[in-house]
Amino acid sequence: MKKIYFLVLLFLILFPSKASAQMLFKSGEYLYIENAPFNLNDKISIEGVQKLKQFKTNSCGIGLTELNADVSDVEILDLASSQKQSFSVMEEMDNFNKIPICNNGVLEVALYREVFSINDNVHETIFGFKLNPNTSYAFVYDSSISKKLTPNSCQFVKIKKPDNIISDSALKISYLIYNFSTFVLEPIEEKTWENLPEKKPPVCLRNIKYIPR
Repeated sequence: MKKIYFLVLLFLILFPSKASAQMLFKSGEYLYIENAPFNLNDKISIEGVQKLKQFKTNSCGIGLTELNADVSDVEILDLASSQKQSFSVMEEMDNFNKIPICNNGVLEVALYREVFSINDNVHETIFGFKLNPNTSYAFVYDSSISKKLTPNSCQFVKIKKPDNIISDSALKISYLIYNFSTFVLEPIEEKTWENLPEKKPPVCLRNIKYIPR
């Protein structure tokens, strides 16, 4: 352990860090948070992340999902080819009171559009999509990440950049602090990944924070 410690010191040419007002910065594919309050209820919020909801079409090529009523566009990813398709959810689409029955690859009803809706008085509005049969897909939707912060012994946090982001400009990072007078989390610093300052990250060795030259 001692040998590794001294090798790291020689390689990085370390020196103790000085305080800085900057809380959020990046290094490569990692977000760093330092000089922050790190109160018990503080959180980091990351918006602009895409999540996947996988499904497989039946032998007629039909895939179903429940969507919010205010959704206007849906993006579907073919998991085999990585190709994406965009569909518009329109009011004039075909509407059924039950899920169309598929027998041996043949639908019992005629579909005139690639998107249709089902209102069976049981579920929220279900949308159906006509795609390739027996194929694995995923619905792609925007999401966010919220997590509590636990700094290390040197009082900084390192977080991996999320996968499946919309874009660097759409990836928004906010440090949220709990306001006890309003009982809500409020941002005290916000950046997009694109606008995060890039600098060499600190290193924590034996509870002492160092910055590489």
